[in-house]
Amino acid sequence: MHNDIAPPPDSIIRFFNYQTKQTEYLELGYRRGPMTYPRRYAAVTPGSKSDPLTFSELNPSETKGHLYIAFLGLSPGFLYYLWNPYDVKVLKLDEDINDIDEDLVAIDPKDFPYDDPRFPVVLMHDRYPALEAKNISGETKNPAVMWKVYQYTYKQVKQERELFNLRAGATPSLSMDTGGEM
Repeated sequence: MHNDIAPPPDSIIRFFNYQTKQTEYLELGYRRGPMTYPRRYAAVTPGSKSDPLTFSELNPSETKGHLYIAFLGLSPGFLYYLWNPYDVKVLKLDEDINDIDEDLVAIDPKDFPYDDPRFPVVLMHDRYPALEAKNISGETKNPAVMWKVYQYTYKQVKQERELFNLRAGATPSLSMDTGGEM
């Protein structure tokens, strides 16, 4: 039994597919994990940004029919910019990157500490993340991130009756973000 924030098997997650412009529902099956992926960046001077760090090892197989639900923990003294997939910056409030200051969409590690990863990200094939860190500490430091990752089998919910109940809220589902353009 897992005592953590990962959804249990048989949960249904919902997400907005930015390519089809529709909400999709996935029923989670067998769960494996957690697996942890710590990563430390090269030193970053005050006010500077790190190079983007791509996590290609968190790319689920296209042929094995699984996805990852990953939780991110972050070291203090930095603002973090999430790219999910690795080439699309994730934003808040459906804004366009040209509309707002990028620091307003950064992830603050106060809410997602390194030793207690809690920022959820759903990773599907070819939709693995990248992170960039901006040093706001006033001293040269090494940013560090921790991924706590669960692997799930899944199947797409397609039956009309099930979809009707999910859309109406009669069947519960968990909202998740799979990244992508806003």
